[in-house]
Amino acid sequence: MYIGDVQLSFYDGISASQFAYTDPTVGNDNADARSLSNTFGASASTRLYKTSLSGGFAQNNSWELGGDNGTGDTGSQNLWAQAGYQIFPELTAGVNGGLTWQHYGGNNQTAIDGGFQWNIGPYASWLVTERLSVDGSFGYTVYTQDYKFGLPATDSGSMYWQLGITHRPADFLSYSLSAGHTISPGYYEGPTDAYNVSLG
Repeated sequence: MYIGDVQLSFYDGISASQFAYTDPTVGNDNADARSLSNTFGASASTRLYKTSLSGGFAQNNSWELGGDNGTGDTGSQNLWAQAGYQIFPELTAGVNGGLTWQHYGGNNQTAIDGGFQWNIGPYASWLVTERLSVDGSFGYTVYTQDYKFGLPATDSGSMYWQLGITHRPADFLSYSLSAGHTISPGYYEGPTDAYNVSLG
């Protein structure tokens, strides 16, 4: 929906997962974890001359359906914001960032007691030709893991980056290639440092 020049979007998504051993972030003690998750949120965006502004909030809840020694029910809140400027008609650049709070319910059977993550960095989007576009971002992120039993919190920081290319050689055909490096919380594990490549 629109309020003046501001576009508001609302969403909700539900998912179920099982066979957690296929997830590389799952600890060895909980390879048969099963869960039901729901994520809802809202975002707003607007454009003022050559400047674009957007931001949003998301709430995720996950309920454990089975498995041994698991984190139990979990929840997280995520805030994000982005500001960009159209330098040329074909080139837009700006900065984005986010905050995430993660916590576990009373049935948590691990020493992990939640965490906090933040990230910030620049991004750019370049329309090279009418049929070829390149998008990229990089920055720094830190995840602070909290523990129970008086154990000290630990920080994990890392550079992240993402680069994507989309090409439409014909009206009926397009393909994209992307690669990146991320650091994110794991399931019944510490932060996961991952590289990814995707072809679509």
